[in-house]
Amino acid sequence: MHKFSKNTASKTDIKASRIAIVFVLFYPEVNTMKFINNFTRVGYQLIAVVNGADEKLILRLNKISGLHLIVNKKNVGLAKALNQGINYAFNTMQIRFVALFDQDSEPSPQHPLILARSWLKNHDKNIAFVAPVIQDIKNRNLLQIDSNHPFLFVESAITSGSVIPKDVFLEVGPMNEKLFIDGIDHDWCFRAASKGYKIALNTEVVMKHNLGEHYISLFNLFKPFHRSPVRHYYIIRNSIVLMKKDYVPLKWKCLELFKMIRRFVFYLFVSEDKFKTLKYTFFAVFDGIFNRLGEFKN
Repeated sequence: MHKFSKNTASKTDIKASRIAIVFVLFYPEVNTMKFINNFTRVGYQLIAVVNGADEKLILRLNKISGLHLIVNKKNVGLAKALNQGINYAFNTMQIRFVALFDQDSEPSPQHPLILARSWLKNHDKNIAFVAPVIQDIKNRNLLQIDSNHPFLFVESAITSGSVIPKDVFLEVGPMNEKLFIDGIDHDWCFRAASKGYKIALNTEVVMKHNLGEHYISLFNLFKPFHRSPVRHYYIIRNSIVLMKKDYVPLKWKCLELFKMIRRFVFYLFVSEDKFKTLKYTFFAVFDGIFNRLGEFKN
């Protein structure tokens, strides 16, 4: 049984010190420092996992009071970096929840507390994690959420912004490091669902996040996307890999197959290097079919 502070008002409350914030950084911009510093004032346990940064930024990170720093000598991928931070939090710190963020998010420092408390308040053993509703930073339209319930149950949610209880993570298992980047969130959520868990969005919390480098708007539909052929490779390869998994819903597989056909055309259309996009797309399909995973090495 978890023990709470004497100052804790009820079992639906939790102190910030029982929540670990895991940041994954890859050559972040300077304003990321402000992003992390805002969390220090709340009292969370802070962990930054660096997959790439210049020495000046690492020195600045080392000066942040209470921040535990994990610096990788090379980019080990988003999934492994998340696992490094989560494992440190659960094995070293006396915490109950982890909140995961990457540098493309613009959260309020209060978001992890709100999400953890909503999990406790609505707690049943079937909720794997609680995530905010995501709005792309580039989308200036106000987001309208049509829900009469604070929780909206979905098939999956992105890892950035999500709050995961320790017991659930230990049962579902770590992020799939073989995927490296892209599809990690889908994979973990589908594995959680296969064990009887639900994925919940807290409709009262909206977090801005950069979902892609660029976007197009057609018929009032906002669509972010990446131009990088390398990102196209990971998206296509990992989608093929997930479509072969038994625990992935058939509905998602069918929809993803349709999306993939559409992506082949769209990626070629928006690419600044069409030959490289064609080549990487071929590699992605081949590697996805034959399970050649991990970091893409051309």
